[in-house]
Amino acid sequence: MSIVSRLSLLPLLVLTVTVAANAQSRVPDAAFNGRDVTYEISAGSQLRVGDRLTDRLVYTVWERTTVKGTGSCTQGACPVTFNGQEVYARRSRLSITTSDRPAAGGRPAQPSDRPTAADQSRKDDRYPSGWSRLQRGDSSERVRELQELLIREGAKDLKVDGRYGRTTETAVRDLQRRKQLQVDGVAGFATLRALGV
Repeated sequence: MSIVSRLSLLPLLVLTVTVAANAQSRVPDAAFNGRDVTYEISAGSQLRVGDRLTDRLVYTVWERTTVKGTGSCTQGACPVTFNGQEVYARRSRLSITTSDRPAAGGRPAQPSDRPTAADQSRKDDRYPSGWSRLQRGDSSERVRELQELLIREGAKDLKVDGRYGRTTETAVRDLQRRKQLQVDGVAGFATLRALGV
């Protein structure tokens, strides 16, 4: 390739680099103050209890969704609220958004198990008295009550044993699909509310 043809490719190369840099500009910078900012978090993201990316895993987000920022980012992570709990998401998995625009595929984001602002203004802003988020692996009297509620809602083949296993998780996912909630198999705020708790 001649020097002249190489030089003619230079503007194209600069344009490509500029477009790539602009595409990355929506990812929050380290020390970005994300308090009350709305982020979109990518599918497959892991949310942890601390800002170190090796801290205990709390959730895995299986669908692209929006989350609220709660403070300043660190080098690797930003604090966000998910299911009513403050956790940390990897910065590279977040993009700053200015509106609740539809999620990927043109569909509006599904309601999640996060409390709304109206819910949070109530005295019992997260869960009804005695209730908390339930997930696979839990065993308790509340899981037994959850199973009874799921059976009342039409869950078949569900045994009331107080253990949140695969069958209970499947029943929760089915309910979440029917009620158009975020389908994650976790009985969080919105799922319990849909069951009348």
